[in-house]
Amino acid sequence: MSGQQNKHLHAGEYYGSILRRRQLNGVVMSEVKHPQPRALPQHSHEFGFFSFFLNGDYEEWYGSQTVTHKPKTLMWHPASLQHQDAVGQRGCHFFNTEISANWLERLRDHAAIVSSPFVLPQAEAGWLMMRLYKEFNSADEGSELAMEGVLLELLALLARRQGPVEQQKPLWLRRVETRLRDEFAGKLTMTELAAEAGVHPVHLATTFRRFHHTTVSEFVQQLRVEAACEMMRQPAASLSEIALQLGFADQSHFSRIFHRLTGMPPKTWRTIASKQTL
Repeated sequence: MSGQQNKHLHAGEYYGSILRRRQLNGVVMSEVKHPQPRALPQHSHEFGFFSFFLNGDYEEWYGSQTVTHKPKTLMWHPASLQHQDAVGQRGCHFFNTEISANWLERLRDHAAIVSSPFVLPQAEAGWLMMRLYKEFNSADEGSELAMEGVLLELLALLARRQGPVEQQKPLWLRRVETRLRDEFAGKLTMTELAAEAGVHPVHLATTFRRFHHTTVSEFVQQLRVEAACEMMRQPAASLSEIALQLGFADQSHFSRIFHRLTGMPPKTWRTIASKQTL
């Protein structure tokens, strides 16, 4: 790419090598690597984005501010922020997540907050970004709901303000739980669930975690695995049929999730369960 000053980069466009890119409903996630030292010209980006520094040497500055990135640094860059960067001797490796203006518009009350650059608290934000990065590298269809949930939690951190905190489980959350239990085999989105509950998607994501100590996506996966356990007690039901009926992408996806949550493959669980019923 040329050294043109004040370059305005479009969504998904970066200086450096893009190792992998994935798009999700107005969100563009890119894994970017600079293999060697270089100075980057002043530039800006079309979308605001989370920049998660994985490793290497990297420094950037905007206005009078300078940020020296360390591993697991997570920084929010608002759209059109003019900044410059320098890649150090070890090169650098980033996982960037761009959020479109239409997507941010859904935040309404939080929109003004995301108009300035901000380094997020490393402990919680880094953990969330590692989860997002893991889902980004997953080929599972079920990763979309998980990624949406993590992004909403990140934006809640970015907003840095708390509304009234419910001391008891709100009625709207009970409605969400009922729908998840009734329709866990279907394809649900955080936006759809939040609209039905009458709350903001960010509020849904953070409140659900506070009362359940897990994400909506993980809750759904647990419901699917519990249903699979019951279905596998029927010898005639094949694992591929169970996987498709319960909303998994395929039998391989089902086996990975089942093993992660139960500690054993579905075939092993079925063998154990069949002996217990004799």
